[in-house]
Amino acid sequence: MANITLQKAHKGDEKILAYIQTESWKAAFSGILPPEELARYTELQRAEEMYKRVLEKGQVQMLIEFVDGSKTMIEMAAVSNATGLVP
Repeated sequence: MANITLQKAHKGDEKILAYIQTESWKAAFSGILPPEELARYTELQRAEEMYKRVLEKGQVQMLIEFVDGSKTMIEMAAVSNATGLVP
């Protein structure tokens, strides 16, 4: 049975988040998006910078899932100030 761990994302987790996002996009959209467009959307450094900004602002709550110690998934919930919905 797999050991699944959830961890709240904090400042400093941008590398893990960027890696999960870019690798999952490559797997999901390869053959769907043109290669040059997919490459643009999966630039690791660009994704790291985006996650760093997001985590610093604290407007999004994220969980990182680890299965048997390997990073596998991101769960995000944006805090909405328009509807009052809080995840």
